[in-house]
Amino acid sequence: MRSHCSSLASPYSPGIAGHTAEAEDILQSLLSKEETAAIHIALVQIGLGAHDNAVGWLERAFEARQSHLLYIKQDAMFDPLRGDPRFEALIRRIGW
Repeated sequence: MRSHCSSLASPYSPGIAGHTAEAEDILQSLLSKEETAAIHIALVQIGLGAHDNAVGWLERAFEARQSHLLYIKQDAMFDPLRGDPRFEALIRRIGW
């Protein structure tokens, strides 16, 4: 699967590439902002391998009705979460 959310790749890429310090800096920056989209925080968490935290942030994104969630079923950035029952339940709740 390929990424449909190129605008979301920025918070995801450093962690997945092994640049943990950079990913942690991005995470702290996102957490310090009041209007940060929960899906961006979830992507940093995925990149860092913190899948449990990522699913929690995706749940928040769902509650906030963030539009980027429409792509999580197909987008390759979410592949590490596939098979997680909570992630699969979220996909069903979105309507996929």
